[in-house]
Amino acid sequence: MKLGFIVPQTHVRLLTKLVGQFSQIEITPIIYDAIFDIPFCIEGRQQEFDQLLFLGETAKLYTQAKVTPSIPWEFVEHSHAGCLNYLFQLTLQGHNIYHLVTDIQDHQLVFDIYEELDIPLDQTHIVFAPVYDFNEAYIEGTLQFFKNQYRFNKDIACLTKFAKVYEPLKKLGYPVACVVPTLLDIYNSLQKVYTTYLFTVSRESQFVIIYVGIDDFKNDRLPYTERNEYQGMLENVNVIKHIYDLSVEIESPVFHVTEQLFMFFTSRDIIERRTRGLEDFSMFETIRENTASTISVSIGFGKTAIEAQYHARIGLNRARHGGGNRIYLVYDLHHIYTPIDPQPAPHPNISNEFLEISQRTGIGALTISHLHSFILQAGKNEFTTAEIADFLKITPRSAARMINKLLEKGYCFEVGKKYQRKTGRPSRILQFKL
Repeated sequence: MKLGFIVPQTHVRLLTKLVGQFSQIEITPIIYDAIFDIPFCIEGRQQEFDQLLFLGETAKLYTQAKVTPSIPWEFVEHSHAGCLNYLFQLTLQGHNIYHLVTDIQDHQLVFDIYEELDIPLDQTHIVFAPVYDFNEAYIEGTLQFFKNQYRFNKDIACLTKFAKVYEPLKKLGYPVACVVPTLLDIYNSLQKVYTTYLFTVSRESQFVIIYVGIDDFKNDRLPYTERNEYQGMLENVNVIKHIYDLSVEIESPVFHVTEQLFMFFTSRDIIERRTRGLEDFSMFETIRENTASTISVSIGFGKTAIEAQYHARIGLNRARHGGGNRIYLVYDLHHIYTPIDPQPAPHPNISNEFLEISQRTGIGALTISHLHSFILQAGKNEFTTAEIADFLKITPRSAARMINKLLEKGYCFEVGKKYQRKTGRPSRILQFKL
């Protein structure tokens, strides 16, 4: 995959730390000095890349108003962690974060951060910059906004998301920090971009052919007394039984190519659904768990059945040459992903019930298992979002998203409200049915 990463000159160091960590992404930095230069930087270059990634949403929206996207565009989303880090820096420098002036327009994000810091909003004074049309005068207007606020009250802390606002304020000695995406933010965005790209490629490939080859059976896996041809034949029958079980899983008949090679014909939608978006290949793990054999698997995508079969054969050869027990995804000659090892078997404490809930809600089965254990240990079944977030070590916003999924599928119910203080939003009281 070829990715154009659009970053300001001041932030290039963030990118260089990540280049090389994604072997399947060829990252080309597109460096600019000011956001207004980006349209000129990418003019006539989109055909060089599969996707473009912007460091921030503002840069993407401004460029989108000037240039028509011909490939997918994404931007790096700011996390709570980054904003918390910069507020912490301002605090260490002795600045008053109880009186914050910021140009971050996501008000709820700012409120949530203060809630995570356990700072009551009624004890704070947060001033948000006016929403201007983003144009060449925007930076100057935002800069003047901060100056006016500082002139009125010097006991404030300033938080900006623009380097061109931060730099002059810093030179003037203002109590200011610039919110820059963290390495983790960028890393997560690169993963998201790559996943989106895989889905795009796979959607262009409507046909899917799967080859499952039984690797050469090794008798030394059996007790010494069973090392004979009869036991080897029984082992082969055992593997074939599980391969037929696999055919039910992916809704496809089994075609015997040879005694040790089997072919399945399925659709892109089915294989994506059964592997949770080409991320969970544990259905192949059953063979390793219940037999003394290993298998080589190749999933070939194509616009025609013949093309998909050709790609599947390429993947199978690679899997076998790599020693077997591998899974390859082959979209075309230039997009052969992996080797991907079959994922480990589910955690032993994860029951089939949790796996079913996971499949219906999109929440990880291990997370559901941990949540179930927490409920049992607590000896009650009424919790707030904050309690769940604390236990799972996630942000309240992430916990709320997870709870909304459980509410939607009937695994959780809102039974009341709890007011933590006289002002502010009440917390939901939740009951779980896990």
